[in-house]
Amino acid sequence: MKKFVLISFSFLSISSAVYAAETYECDYTSYSNEKGNHLENFKLTFIVDGENQKSYIVGNNGSEEVYLVKNIHGIGFVEITDTGNVMSTAISGTMSSVHSRNSMMGNDIIPSQYYGTCVKK
Repeated sequence: MKKFVLISFSFLSISSAVYAAETYECDYTSYSNEKGNHLENFKLTFIVDGENQKSYIVGNNGSEEVYLVKNIHGIGFVEITDTGNVMSTAISGTMSSVHSRNSMMGNDIIPSQYYGTCVKK
């Protein structure tokens, strides 16, 4: 009987870990663009839905599904906007983060890169 109970609790622990949702709240305090370095507060939240194998970014304009990229040293997210612009975010194991925007308007490329840290909840 003790083995059955132990196995049951072990299975419950594994199941909840597989299906648990994770939230990463990121705070970026500076960014760089073609004009130099700037101070600015910018926040993003990422939600990883383990049960449905989906990830989302939550920002000022609502939420969008993003691609999750796992790395042995952290995780990354890739968003492709409706206009085809590519945004990527890397979060290291120490929770430092870089959010890169590669936007195009007309024939112009408008790059920017934000630097900050995240908290996993």
